[in-house]
Amino acid sequence: MKGALSLAARLRALPGEQLRALLQRRSPVVTGVQDHADLAEALLARPALDAALERLTRPELALALRLADAETGIAADAIGGTSDPLTARLDELALAELADDGWHLYDAVAERLRERGLQQGDLDAADGGSASERPDRLATERAFLLVSAVAELVHELAREPARRLQHGGLALPAGRRLVDRTGRGVPELETQLALAAEAGLVGGASQWERLDAADAWLDAVPAERWRTLAAAWRAQLPSAALPDLRRGWPTGAEALLQALLPLGGTTRERFRERLAEAEMLGIAVDGAIGTAGDALLAGRDDDAALAIGAGMPAAVERVYLQHDLSVIAPGPLRGDLDRRLRGVAVAEGAGLASSYRITAESVERALVTGGSAAELLDFLGGISLTGVPQPLEYLIRSTAERHGSLRAGPPAAGRDGAAETLGAEPVGAVLRADDPRVLDTVLVDQAVVPLALRRSGPHRAISRFDPELLYWTLRDARYPVSLEDERGELVAPRRPAPARRSTSAANPYAALVERLAALPEPSAADDAAGWLARRIELAVRRKGLVRLSVRMPDETTLDLVVEPTSIGGGRVRARDRVADLERTLPLSRIVAVEPAE
Repeated sequence: MKGALSLAARLRALPGEQLRALLQRRSPVVTGVQDHADLAEALLARPALDAALERLTRPELALALRLADAETGIAADAIGGTSDPLTARLDELALAELADDGWHLYDAVAERLRERGLQQGDLDAADGGSASERPDRLATERAFLLVSAVAELVHELAREPARRLQHGGLALPAGRRLVDRTGRGVPELETQLALAAEAGLVGGASQWERLDAADAWLDAVPAERWRTLAAAWRAQLPSAALPDLRRGWPTGAEALLQALLPLGGTTRERFRERLAEAEMLGIAVDGAIGTAGDALLAGRDDDAALAIGAGMPAAVERVYLQHDLSVIAPGPLRGDLDRRLRGVAVAEGAGLASSYRITAESVERALVTGGSAAELLDFLGGISLTGVPQPLEYLIRSTAERHGSLRAGPPAAGRDGAAETLGAEPVGAVLRADDPRVLDTVLVDQAVVPLALRRSGPHRAISRFDPELLYWTLRDARYPVSLEDERGELVAPRRPAPARRSTSAANPYAALVERLAALPEPSAADDAAGWLARRIELAVRRKGLVRLSVRMPDETTLDLVVEPTSIGGGRVRARDRVADLERTLPLSRIVAVEPAE
């Protein structure tokens, strides 16, 4: 097998167009990536690997398992030649690579396959029309993960819609925001969006937003949520195809494709995409139809929901309110309670155990939407296993007392006249305070000086900037400010997304690829030393073996197979496996670093 060092070197050697295509296929989270070694780690991270492995067909997974079990490389001729489509698929997803001694799986891929518990027997013994305990268990796991992910996506779109492209995909800034919020890659998010749209949960012509039908769906138990998504998925298939799919999956599906769509084209490709979505939904698992999937294809939706829900964790109705203002649910919180809790708290994690955090801003938002301190405390006390901690009660009551006492809004809000100027510029926003002393404090605060606030009355100040900028600046400076609209009514604003450097919407990784291409080539001495040090750092983190080429004082070169343990101060400490001793080597004497797996 090969390690991250091999992948980093491979990424560095790829032309820009091929690297962009690879990243577009894999959709890793690249926040913080500074060089090719960082990018290799991003591609080998568990979420990125799971997303790639779940897209592999049964034969591709079987080959991956064969490579994972091999102690050395497997010759191309022993697999199917250099043009074999299975190895080509593993290669294009950067899961394996061809070396001098044959094909190797990257060690992180092999490790993840072992963690997932997949065995060759699971692939060899599958019967398209039968359902074993293992496919049913995995089907339930996948179904639960999908409905949880779609629920998070729907909640996030309710908080802030996402601009969509003409073909229905996500616009770049919206895609990045959803990736940051959900931890999912753009292709996976777009698949989830498509499933949610077919189920009537999200929609919109110019932007993805939550539809009214989503409320009842979010309140339902996970099995019923799955039923809605799965039924909508089935409705996109030709009804004549369903019996053949039940008889043999996926071989029967391919035969059906040939019969129904002999000329292929985009329709056949879309059909294949539907089969891939079935794996995400748990209708099929690694090419085998489970009990729930078989019932769904037969039109027995009640039986399907019962089968998929049998192994799902039961919803909980009580939570732990903690003194640090966090909220912990010991299991998936009941849908209607989860939706109401999100109105007063920020969701930090959802799944088998959900977590939330209550902040002054989230309490302010709940108050703006019509709640009162008493109502919030009654709700939280009613679902708490630990009562309402004193810090939480204080936060809610103090926020409610200050609510609306300091207000930012447009100049025409409430009782103001329309014509007012600030020097040569029109007034953009007005700040009002019930207590003039609060306004005194704001006007001398250095954190808000850039707003150029000027007092225009005992309870009033004006600024040339717009109300939302005034609101967020004061909010970030920890003032209890509220935002009002033109009618003087309090509203709950959405924080604007941070400005990002524009990149090609066709490939959100274009800027990263350009930046990596601009990195110094390792041919120059200084640049080579930096690249070598970076590869050694990666080996230290991965605890991997490397072959170091060390230039000796007599200018000869000595090759050492070692496990680096630390790097710093211009020296490398490493364990020499052959000599069974600890070595300290000057970094300046190391001329090459190669993987030694």
